[in-house]
Amino acid sequence: DEANEVMRTELLAQLSTGKKPHIVTYGAALAERLPDVTSFQQQLLTVRKGEQLDTQSLRKWLVAEGFTIVDYVYSPGEAAFRGSIIDIFGYGGEEPIRIDLFGEVIESVRRFAVRDQLSLGSVDEAVIAGKSNRTPSDEHSLLHRLAAEYLLYFRDRELSVGQLRQL
Repeated sequence: DEANEVMRTELLAQLSTGKKPHIVTYGAALAERLPDVTSFQQQLLTVRKGEQLDTQSLRKWLVAEGFTIVDYVYSPGEAAFRGSIIDIFGYGGEEPIRIDLFGEVIESVRRFAVRDQLSLGSVDEAVIAGKSNRTPSDEHSLLHRLAAEYLLYFRDRELSVGQLRQL
């Protein structure tokens, strides 16, 4: 479902940028096939304060990555273009971002609240994740992708190991 897709994409984005988040999941999710790192990283776009931004290219990228262009952003996978302001709610974030342009230069990048559209704070850069497309040829599971130093804790070890073996 959509909520799981957003959480999965957020996790993949963190893992592919070298972060090591805490993960709470169930056994079957550890065995789920995921896109390889290279193809997933192509679904990430980083925007930085002070950099040039071609809005036409951005719009094309967003549509290609499964975004819907709307008037106002309320859900993951939506983007809005209003003059020099671009709002994007990526598939891998808890909050949308607002890009404010001066010409073609990014003047500011801010997180904002969906409920009232008010700013939550500025950031120097933001990573926008497109929709995570998995294909049957994907070879690696989440368990395979985790770094060796991850500690795995199972509430019901036998159940989790059984789920992993069935997949």
